[in-house]
Amino acid sequence: MLHPWLEPNRPFKTVIAVGRLVQEKNFPLLINTIGKARDSLDVRCLILGDGILRSELEDMVAGDEAIIFLGRVPSPELYLAQADLFVLTSNAEGSPTVMVEALQCGLKIVATDCGGPAEILDNGKYGRLVPPNDLDALARAIIDELATPRDPEMLKARAADFHVSKAADHYLEMIFGAPGTTGRLDER
Repeated sequence: MLHPWLEPNRPFKTVIAVGRLVQEKNFPLLINTIGKARDSLDVRCLILGDGILRSELEDMVAGDEAIIFLGRVPSPELYLAQADLFVLTSNAEGSPTVMVEALQCGLKIVATDCGGPAEILDNGKYGRLVPPNDLDALARAIIDELATPRDPEMLKARAADFHVSKAADHYLEMIFGAPGTTGRLDER
């Protein structure tokens, strides 16, 4: 059993966040936003990961039973597969692998528009993007995304666009030109 908040047929929504507990990931924004979202919706939040800010963040939620830090877990994808929504609140990101992992699980996403998330979500086609540090926009996006049906198979297909073999093919095309000109044996 992973966590009771991930059991099927729960009467509330479970938001999940995964990452290093460091300043750049802006978990205080997530914590404050969950509090605001709970004014409109019964939502709980599981945070997976560890880092230098863990005790400070745990102090922020002291007495709040709707946010739990689980620390590092051996298979985060098992948690992602059972949650209702993945949220990323970073101030800056290159290409957040955890977002692709969430898509692989067919999980809906809300993320700050801080670089790489816009590419992964195709500028909002596969999830919601909000400005960094905008608590009100993030709370609205969480509430709206939890109420919006999304096809999990479409999300999984988007994750496949970031598979290592596709990335390698893309790099080869950039270096050598159009498909069929890379000199690869499988194209002869």
